[in-house]
Amino acid sequence: MGNNMKAIVDCRNDNNQRNLMELSIWGKPCFAHVINAVEGVKDFTSIEVYTDSDKIYDYVKVNHPNCSLFKSDINRQDDDIFMISGRACCISSKTIEESIKSFTGVTLLSCIRKRLVLTQDLYNCKTVVDSCAINAFYIFKAEENNDLLNRNYAFYTIPDEEGVVVNDVNDFELALVLKKKQENRPVVEKMIDSIIEEKKPVFSCGVEGKSICFIGHSQIDQWKISDIGGFKVRNCGVSGISSFEYKEKIIDKNLLNCDGDIILAMHGTNDVVWDYTYDEIADSILSNINYIHSNNKNAPIVFLSCLHVNGRLDRSNERIDKMNEVVKDALGNKVIWVDTSFMNDKYGDLIREYTVDGLHLSEVGYSVLQEKIEKVIDGLKL
Repeated sequence: MGNNMKAIVDCRNDNNQRNLMELSIWGKPCFAHVINAVEGVKDFTSIEVYTDSDKIYDYVKVNHPNCSLFKSDINRQDDDIFMISGRACCISSKTIEESIKSFTGVTLLSCIRKRLVLTQDLYNCKTVVDSCAINAFYIFKAEENNDLLNRNYAFYTIPDEEGVVVNDVNDFELALVLKKKQENRPVVEKMIDSIIEEKKPVFSCGVEGKSICFIGHSQIDQWKISDIGGFKVRNCGVSGISSFEYKEKIIDKNLLNCDGDIILAMHGTNDVVWDYTYDEIADSILSNINYIHSNNKNAPIVFLSCLHVNGRLDRSNERIDKMNEVVKDALGNKVIWVDTSFMNDKYGDLIREYTVDGLHLSEVGYSVLQEKIEKVIDGLKL
């Protein structure tokens, strides 16, 4: 970031309706979440807050004393500007920092990837993905014409979960859900770290006799099984973890002993919920597989495709299918790919009896999966 960029938080109400920015989202006004995110970026020359609300003015004066306050129209600026709406309560400091790194002088508008259904009638339609500008923030050079419509501009894509701007009641209700998800993430990360600490002896030890090493997320970690197909199980799964975090927190720290006659790996369900591209997910999983192979060249790696879900809002079977396709192509002959679609019903959903919550497996689900894996193991003739 350059040394002459100023942040402006626009907390002006643009209509005569209730000022939604003043509504509380999990203990703080909507606009306060925005100011917190901006304050988390250390390199701004200054932070200016513009408002026509006495209530917002007084709150910022007390709770954000390092911000400059204005009850007026936005002043003419001499610095390059990062301007953000006080309604964009889900934007993170990280996204702000990354967007500024992408600024080259051409006005940058925030956008999200929008899935659009194009249709001629009820039976002929297709889904396309396009960039959709949202009024979260934009970055511009101060000397440019003030008319946005007459500028050259580019889009900066922000994560979907940060792309809600509170313009109406429906946006506000969605913001409540997304903000809670963001605030719960540190709890999940703490749980992941706790499981890793508890499982360090499992990661590092070997097993006497014929063994199989399980690697993956909660669907692996929560599988209470000591033996499968005549091989002792060493379960190195970690609930809540993505393939990116498995690499960062376990592999890169040399915690994982890859010993075992067989490796059973499963990644993806905690990758697909985030705003990674399919290629990024595939590259992450491939990196983990390459590490395992380089440390145990003799063991076949059995890779389970990401299971479908049933009735989950946080995961889409369509997206899971696309991810599986890209991951399978990336892994190629490095693994023995096991297609888990045999666990789906005729609608393509994970069979209800196989799951406790639409994602995690029941005892019946694990029993069906075990039967499939034992057939694969038997075919290896080890």
